Amino acid sequence: MNKAIAAAALGLALTGCAASGGGSGPAPRVPLPAPGTTGGAAAPMMGADAATLLRRFGEPLMDVQEGTARKLQFGNASCVLDAYLYQRGGSQLVTHVEARDRAGAPVDAASCAATLR
Repeated sequence: MNKAIAAAALGLALTGCAASGGGSGPAPRVPLPAPGTTGGAAAPMMGADAATLLRRFGEPLMDVQEGTARKLQFGNASCVLDAYLYQRGGSQLVTHVEARDRAGAPVDAASCAATLR
């Protein structure tokens, strides 16, 4: 039983390393939501480009490019904000936002964004 728990913990630890870019392999595949969907009360961020998000929130925790889509992840002690950018008229713009608390429960994206500023 203890070996199974240790193996599971090791697997989770290795997954965390891969997600943080700690390895030399390719970037992890991140399932991106369909363009044009919204993540709740995220209207102030919708349509923003990456440069605007970087000015507003600083260095992202994660920056994943997959094809023409991009995910920028920002966070602090209270929440994590994922902004998904898709190609729109020659630029990558935010078309979907998701936010959650550190335990993984969904939170209001606009409130999370306010704590990140």
